[in-house]
Amino acid sequence: MPEKSQHTSGPAKEATTFPSADLALPTAAASRAQWALAVKRTVDIVGALSFFLRLGWLYIAVWWMVLLTTGRPAIYRHTRIGKNGKEFACLKFRSMVVDGDRVLAELLASDLALRKEWEETHKLRNDPRITRFGHFIRKTSLDELPQFWNVLRGDMRLVGPRAPSCAANWTSATACMRRSTPACGPESRGFGRSAADRI
Repeated sequence: MPEKSQHTSGPAKEATTFPSADLALPTAAASRAQWALAVKRTVDIVGALSFFLRLGWLYIAVWWMVLLTTGRPAIYRHTRIGKNGKEFACLKFRSMVVDGDRVLAELLASDLALRKEWEETHKLRNDPRITRFGHFIRKTSLDELPQFWNVLRGDMRLVGPRAPSCAANWTSATACMRRSTPACGPESRGFGRSAADRI
């Protein structure tokens, strides 16, 4: 007798496939990242509010001293680069004379050594624009107290990389920081200055 064919007529059935468990990993990682960001933001808000509740008197005292010694404005707004390269106004207590740009221009025009120092570092070791009270609040980092407002607004965080003053200051080592919110105070610390920041 002839053998029966093993082939059956009709369309072949497709094998049932199931999604790989690996596909769920990116979703889980994204969820954990969002949760971590929410926790960090909560810590920033609670920390900033705690400062104003406990040390608000210090903020007011420094504000009044700036007004009494050098007049208005007491707050200085400096453009910094934040998350995703977005610019924002970084707040500080003013530590320099009001017409600092004019004073600097006259000084650099009359002193070649200082002009060279400024062109190399954009800082002056003995900057004549800094007021007497300004030296004190810079040394103690009290000039950075208004940055708690930046933290409340979401421009900055309490801890993290410091925001550069311009896009040109981004280096290959810090370019990845564009994706994160910068912190108040010097790099990777809270308040307190490095030697370069004290200049």
